[in-house]
Amino acid sequence: MPDPQLFRFGKFELDCESRELRKNGIRLKLDEQPFRLLQELVVKNQDVVSREELRRVLWPEGTYVDFDRSVTRAANKLRLALADDAVNPRFIETIPRRGYRFIAPVSIVVRPDSAESSLPVAREPDLSHNLSSVVEFPAPYAPAPNRSRLLVWSLSGALLLAGLTWYGFHWKFGSPSSAAGKTSANGSPVLLDDATQALYTKGRFLASEGGRDSIERGIRILQKVIETEPRFAAAHAALAEGWFGLASVYLPPLETMPKARAAARNAISLDPASVDGHAVLGRVHVFYDWDWAGAEEQFQRALALNPNSANALKGRACLRMAQGRSIEALRDIDSALRIDPRSLWLHFMAVAFRANVRQYDQALKQARTSLEWEPRFGMLRSFAGVISVMNGNRKEAFGELEAGVRLQMVPTSVGFLALGNGIAGRRMRAEHALSDLLALTKKQYVCPFEIACAYASLRRNNEAFSWLSRSVTERADCLIWLRAEPWLDPIRSDPRYQTLVRQVAFP
Repeated sequence: MPDPQLFRFGKFELDCESRELRKNGIRLKLDEQPFRLLQELVVKNQDVVSREELRRVLWPEGTYVDFDRSVTRAANKLRLALADDAVNPRFIETIPRRGYRFIAPVSIVVRPDSAESSLPVAREPDLSHNLSSVVEFPAPYAPAPNRSRLLVWSLSGALLLAGLTWYGFHWKFGSPSSAAGKTSANGSPVLLDDATQALYTKGRFLASEGGRDSIERGIRILQKVIETEPRFAAAHAALAEGWFGLASVYLPPLETMPKARAAARNAISLDPASVDGHAVLGRVHVFYDWDWAGAEEQFQRALALNPNSANALKGRACLRMAQGRSIEALRDIDSALRIDPRSLWLHFMAVAFRANVRQYDQALKQARTSLEWEPRFGMLRSFAGVISVMNGNRKEAFGELEAGVRLQMVPTSVGFLALGNGIAGRRMRAEHALSDLLALTKKQYVCPFEIACAYASLRRNNEAFSWLSRSVTERADCLIWLRAEPWLDPIRSDPRYQTLVRQVAFP
């Protein structure tokens, strides 16, 4: 099967044969280098294309130019042609210090006179370096080397007719929808018009891992998509992710988790092969229902459908850590991070899991690596400060604790500030941060488990257990770390601790 020559995204068509970029059928003026840049990005849709790769594509061997500046100039010209925004991109995303990624859904159009086979083709995954992307190969088709990735939905195994547009799926933030996500319960395809597809993509992006405002916007958008096409399973799965993402950090789990569960079940009811539906339902079972057997079942189903689902691996890793199976948990979370290195939460958990098994040096090393991706991730900076205290590097720790709160003023960062100072014996600073945390409870939801940890660091055990009991009542999601987090070691000999463990019914 020859490499595809005609790509469609939004209102644009990229015709690699005629060397044209068209918008609504009208040819746009585009210089050769920006065109080649676009071609490379679109062909490798959703993968990061490094600046070094682009150098080889845009300039022949032996060319001497200011490559970095020239690549940036070509990208700027391309964004101008696409009316794209570097800050809030719809098409071309800049990956700091690495390169670029094309993030819009891409359709590969098979020309009517083409004699191509109608079987889908996938590129072999590149596993040669750490934190690389892994591509799902939908059964029953085998990967073909050196080909463009083409992720498609199937018609219960029937051949797709020549001339049919094959839809690429939007892969972001560790939540790739299954290939069957566009089918209804009876197996027939759910076809979306361009406007609804674009709305779904935007909603899913916003609902995945942003701040509260972004998640709530994404939820509203996804609800509109579901109103338009209620049979669209992938929209229900993305909605479940949005509700799950609001839990504990922004809103009470009692308010959001039942909605996440209901949306996930809707996705699975519409499409039993919804990988994301099974994965998010499994995480609801872990963090909210404390239904360990139910969670195991959902993750097994998700991973049977797609062994490379970062979403499912992430959930199973959390289950394994709650079960005390830390080696398996680390293996799963590292696999998920290699598949989806852009997920901030996967970076956070890769650090947290190492801290939970008292591998503080490795946790700090992972934190430094992760913060290279996003230095403004305040919660991780604060958390790295706590780990530095545990590891005895207090001079570095206090700067990180303070920086995290400045970068991301959320209850979790403030809680880490109180926790780190409490462990370090800086009682006055810890009490001050704890006071700030308690003041936040009058304005917004604050996870009671985080308050309990701060009290435990100050050896104020009665208050710590009072807030831990409240965590049980409110189904605080962090409670699954009750047996794992090292800063709770001082209270584990208290009989009240074992009572809590029984209440959560750990496996």
